[in-house]
Amino acid sequence: MYTIPHPGVRSMQDICRSARVADCGHCWARSGQACLVPGPASGPPAPVVSTETGAGGYHLARFARARRRGLITAAEMAAVLQGYDVFAGHTVIWDADEGRCPGGGAVNAVVGAWRPSGGAS
Repeated sequence: MYTIPHPGVRSMQDICRSARVADCGHCWARSGQACLVPGPASGPPAPVVSTETGAGGYHLARFARARRRGLITAAEMAAVLQGYDVFAGHTVIWDADEGRCPGGGAVNAVVGAWRPSGGAS
């Protein structure tokens, strides 16, 4: 099991449970509903679920709203984002302590970090 190394921080499942109280600012899922991703071209949106672990996922935008509402602490938000340099509102945070990415709680939907052409990295 992966434990978040910040003192006074709840488990990832507890943080996700608190964040789920807020509406999602990315897919507009309401409080208590799963976040959604576009479904097949002619179908309805589908819940965010890991194909590897079966864990549910929530957009980072939902965590940002939960943080603004005081549902999660600054330390918990930092733990969720631990190890990521690039993230956005559509980044998916998995609701599980097992099977998480080694760097933290998020799976970054952005492929690679943007770097200016010809510039230093």
